[in-house]
Amino acid sequence: MRRFNALFKSRYGLSPRSLRGNAGAAPGLHCQLEFRPPFAWPNLLAYLRLRAIPGVEMVDATHYRRTVAIGTPKVGSP
Repeated sequence: MRRFNALFKSRYGLSPRSLRGNAGAAPGLHCQLEFRPPFAWPNLLAYLRLRAIPGVEMVDATHYRRTVAIGTPKVGSP
């Protein structure tokens, strides 16, 4: 967890806790995940494209995008 927090802070300039505290200040968050080759990105995109949830996930030739809600209660939870 410490490594994740340190990497997050180095990439985005703030801690995950700070981000949660400022969730209402920005309309969105862009996260870019790094990987080590070999990685079959085109194959993963093809897999995700077939299973994309309309209105939630978007897949194009080079990107995968997913919309999430932070702080919204689950359906049926108190």
